[in-house]
Amino acid sequence: ANNSFDESSSVRRRTFGTRVVTNEALLRASLTNLCKSNPIRMARCSWKFFKMEAQQASLLSSSSLSLRSKVSTPALIQHSIAMASNHARQQKEDEAVELRLVSDILTLGEHTNASPSFENNGHDDEEAMDRAELCHRAKLLARDRVGRWDSKLALAIMEAAGIEDAEVRVEETTRELRLVRKLAIGLRGCVERCVEASEELISSNFRQGSESMGMNPRDARVDFLSTTSAVFSGSLVGSRKKTSNEYVERVLEKVGIDLFDSAGWIDRNKANGGFFVEGNCGKIASTYYKIRELDLSVFLEKISKLLHDYIRRVEGIESL
Repeated sequence: ANNSFDESSSVRRRTFGTRVVTNEALLRASLTNLCKSNPIRMARCSWKFFKMEAQQASLLSSSSLSLRSKVSTPALIQHSIAMASNHARQQKEDEAVELRLVSDILTLGEHTNASPSFENNGHDDEEAMDRAELCHRAKLLARDRVGRWDSKLALAIMEAAGIEDAEVRVEETTRELRLVRKLAIGLRGCVERCVEASEELISSNFRQGSESMGMNPRDARVDFLSTTSAVFSGSLVGSRKKTSNEYVERVLEKVGIDLFDSAGWIDRNKANGGFFVEGNCGKIASTYYKIRELDLSVFLEKISKLLHDYIRRVEGIESL
């Protein structure tokens, strides 16, 4: 009985050992094939990644061309240029007339409220200084709010003109005027949010990294490109121990696994000790990212300037 039990145990151990060796060989072969196919898999990943980038660029280009074709017809361009020129000329003339009108109102108020007596005492000098300060404040407000009068500016002009107990009442006599003003206020709020977003984008490109942000978007994009290129290269990167990397490379080369960055995703001097690299994928990808970032800040600043001008126009509608 004991011999039968020992023989059965020995068979089980041999069977278990054979199974472990078989599984180990199968696992080794699977991992070896996986590592050998790494260049092909990384090539497919990089192709898919930049294909999606190309699709996004194509969609952006087609959308911009479609928008340009709708708003850039020759007749419309000529009409827009003429209208913009006339608007700028009329606005300049209207602003000059408006400022001259404010100056005339203040001068008329000064002559109207002048003291008829020829005696000049300290009280009159103090009153004249106060009136001069009010006039100066009214003129500054008029220059700042030219074409966009509000109750604050009207009240300042009346006070500087010598009107006592000045009060401003804005009467909206029609439903259409109330609706226009309501829509203008809502539009101004939307445009102000657009201005805030554009200014935040402009500042984020030059902002230094903090604990909450980590790094600014430009540095984050560069770091993402570097990390992505390292992944696509299929090489051993990131280890600080050179001897450990060399040992792993020798072991993998013995089983036929290629770790050479033939596509040239990462720096050839760092990756291959200065040896020749066949491809230039990393250089081309870096050039693409630089072109994509070119003049981005200039574009955002132009958008912000146009939005600020749009706010001034909307405020002019509100003051009607």
